[in-house]
Amino acid sequence: MNSTKNVDIFRIGPKVSFIVIAYNALNTIRCCIESILAQDIDKEIILVDNNSTDGTIEQVQDLDVKIVFEAKRCRGAARNRGLEVASCEFVAFVDADVELSEGWTRRALELLDKHPEVAAVGGPGISSEKSWISSSINVLQYGRITSGDDRYVTSLPTMDIVYRRSIIQDMRFEEFWTAEDAEFNFRIIEKGYKLLWSRDLAVRHHHPITLSQLIKKSFKFGVWYPMPYRKHPNRITLGVLARVLHMPVLLLLLVLSAFWPLLWLAFMFWCFIPLFAYTIVGIRIRLFNNCDRLAAFVITHSFKQYAQMLGIWVGFLYGARK
Repeated sequence: MNSTKNVDIFRIGPKVSFIVIAYNALNTIRCCIESILAQDIDKEIILVDNNSTDGTIEQVQDLDVKIVFEAKRCRGAARNRGLEVASCEFVAFVDADVELSEGWTRRALELLDKHPEVAAVGGPGISSEKSWISSSINVLQYGRITSGDDRYVTSLPTMDIVYRRSIIQDMRFEEFWTAEDAEFNFRIIEKGYKLLWSRDLAVRHHHPITLSQLIKKSFKFGVWYPMPYRKHPNRITLGVLARVLHMPVLLLLLVLSAFWPLLWLAFMFWCFIPLFAYTIVGIRIRLFNNCDRLAAFVITHSFKQYAQMLGIWVGFLYGARK
């Protein structure tokens, strides 16, 4: 691993390249860019338009932002276009539906200064929109309790992340529609660096607020979910295997139960495993004090998993196309 010198990053006045990729983000893009402009740090903002048709660009043309275009409709390609333009010591990716809190960038740089072994830092996305679905997502994201302590992780979502440019300057994202960030971060870890998740880097993020939005988003994520693990099989965990194997085992039990009726019990048990699992998680994080909140948490994350697991096998059968 290359050593990263731990110096006073504020004394030498670092610049941060903020890269925002956007596709039809009319309703959120201006608030996103304005939250970045409000960061008290020397910076440049690069907006990569990925063929928007709703007037996204017109919303921010009067702001201090560099606008570039990427013709290929793909998150990985759009991120790479931003990296081509970025020129600063640190590179931050912020999604178009994210708003940074005051002082977010300084807190991120302080963490990088404190942890020279860390290549990137990021945090959870908290929605201020009130629905039982978005509130449930606020509690648990990417398998992590959002109120938990800072910790090293195997990947960070690029909705709000700051990288040391010296570490990623020779890297580019795979041209996946989604899950491109997981594959990118796996390569960083294989270089010997660490990734740090911190609740102090929480941002405002627009979560799904209806069940149909949740299912659609989770299904689409599931289609691409296996791609990083195909390239990095050493990153496969029991949790990954459980997601990938749940649907075929369920189908097998359904077929076998036609011949051995007692297997209906096994089929029903397997079908409801996500409900059981998230009930246990909800109890562990003390949601049992509010039955309505616990029920909302279990339903939200169970449906999210069901949609993702179905998407995984649609991706396997029909192919996740670049």
